[in-house]
Amino acid sequence: MIGVIRDPNSGETFKAALGQGAYVNDRPISASDSTSISVGSTGVGFNGRTAATDVVNAVGALISKGGIFFRNASGGLMLAYAASGRLIGYIEPHMNAWDCLAGMLIATEAGNQMEEIDVRSALVRGARVVVGAPGVYDDLKMIADTSFAPLKVSEVA
Repeated sequence: MIGVIRDPNSGETFKAALGQGAYVNDRPISASDSTSISVGSTGVGFNGRTAATDVVNAVGALISKGGIFFRNASGGLMLAYAASGRLIGYIEPHMNAWDCLAGMLIATEAGNQMEEIDVRSALVRGARVVVGAPGVYDDLKMIADTSFAPLKVSEVA
């Protein structure tokens, strides 16, 4: 398995192969060493397939814990930023497989923790994404668990 994300604006290529680490332009990258939601920024994604309250609740929970949210309109690129330690994590209630699987591989190869997903189901229906540096993953997962409504198959099919 390999994952590649190209950012033509910055000239950066993020890449990873299973069991071989993660890189940006051939330089090794790693997850943030942050141990607190209040130390670093968290990427928060959203789209028209989920309730607007999901992201509102997540941003509110993040801010209430002293965190800062970041949004650049590309979930894949924000996963690459989490892989490189630029973000302490990334959460989104639903992403299509083609938008997230490469970034999830790159992020985990860089040392981030990731909520386990059923890849076969994700290929058809997409998946919830929770990725974070080891020191903040549990807090990010709790924010996602309390903020994101469970998806119904009919909502994402």
